Amino acid sequence: MLVANSNALRWIQRRVQKIQQRLKNIDKLFTWPLTEDALNVGLEWHASSFLLECWKDEEEENDAIRRAHQETARIRGSDINKGIAAPPTIRKALWWWRVHEASQDLPDDADRVEFSRDHGGRLWAWDFSKDVLGSPIDVSDTVDFLRYKPWKSEIHDEIYKKAISDGRVNPLDRGVGVIRDSSGKITQIIQSKPIPIKNMPAYFYRIGQRPVKVGVPTVPKRVDQ
Repeated sequence: MLVANSNALRWIQRRVQKIQQRLKNIDKLFTWPLTEDALNVGLEWHASSFLLECWKDEEEENDAIRRAHQETARIRGSDINKGIAAPPTIRKALWWWRVHEASQDLPDDADRVEFSRDHGGRLWAWDFSKDVLGSPIDVSDTVDFLRYKPWKSEIHDEIYKKAISDGRVNPLDRGVGVIRDSSGKITQIIQSKPIPIKNMPAYFYRIGQRPVKVGVPTVPKRVDQ
């Protein structure tokens, strides 16, 4: 009996070590060609083209953010905070791909890269806050949006709006922010308070070729690059 218990304990310890190592590896910086760390958590080679485009757009946006912070720091005579506009990790790339796979029915003119980066970024924040910080944020609004798929048709859109008005699902109305310490390490992921719908700016997304006015940004029209 003691031998059996010892074997079971060692098996559990090995499993815990593997999980801990996986959690450590998944937050390494995303690179291409894909590393074993990326392949081991579910990224696949056939995702390369899409992920490379997401990565490029993320870095372009991050570069603009860094430049803005550098200019502000120069004016104030201070140093730029570490971790500002940090490069994407394997965990974030994985969520880009998962959202892409969950939204194959987007309109042809939708910007799939921006869509996946936006909603994948929210889900990355939830995943990181759950696994690493131990305090998961609420992303039920994002999940509800992805499962109701209001972009598919006018009927889907009306069903989604009805579910929101009935209080059965939450609209996309909360921002996500990241707080880092002086070393650049993420210490907290926070959410803004829900924005009153009446105060929200109007955005558009497209169903087929017909623009539909809604209260939240959803599927931006793709701009040819």
